Amino acid sequence: VSGWFKADGFPRTWQNIFFKGDGPDTTGDHSNREFALWLNSSGYLDFASTPQSRVGVGQLEVTTAAGLIKAGQWYHFDAVISTSGNFMRLYVNGVLAGERTYDPSGIRDTTGPFRIGQAPGWDNSFQGSIDDVSVWNVARPAEALRTDMYRRLTGSESGLNALWNFESVGPTVSDVTGHGN
Repeated sequence: VSGWFKADGFPRTWQNIFFKGDGPDTTGDHSNREFALWLNSSGYLDFASTPQSRVGVGQLEVTTAAGLIKAGQWYHFDAVISTSGNFMRLYVNGVLAGERTYDPSGIRDTTGPFRIGQAPGWDNSFQGSIDDVSVWNVARPAEALRTDMYRRLTGSESGLNALWNFESVGPTVSDVTGHGN
C-alpha cells in the first residue's frame, strides 16, 4: 500500500491512515486485522499485519523512529509485505524506515473493507490529508517505490489492485483502476 499523508496535528494517541480487516478493531491481539498503518502522537508510524498462522495469537508490527513524522508536512509511505520473501517493510519518502521478518503462511483474509483514514470500533480518525492511495498485489522493489513516488499513476499499472487519487468531488471516492473497489 502506498500513498501520501499530512497530519494537521496529534490530537489523539493513534490516528489511522489505512485499515483492512473486520470490525470492531478492539480485540486484544488485533488478529481481526489483515493490515493497517497508524500514526502515533510521538511522531512515528506503526505498520501492523496478521499472518494466517497468528490469528488468535497477534499481529506483527514494524515501526519507524519516534519524531520522524512532523505535523504540517507531507510524507510518502510504502507499506510492503512479501510472504515469499518473508519480510515486512515500511518506507517513508522512499527510504527504508523499518523492517522485520514476516510469516510465510500469508496475510490472513477477512471480509472487512479497505478503509482510508479511520478504523472501526474506536476514535482514531486521521486529522489531516491523505492522497493518492494505491494497493498492490505484489511486493514492489525499493527502486520501483522511489520511481513511482512522484509519478502520476494511471490505474492500469501491472500489479495495481486499487488506486484512489481523490480527484473527484463528493462523499465517495472512486477506484480509478476499474476494479470496483
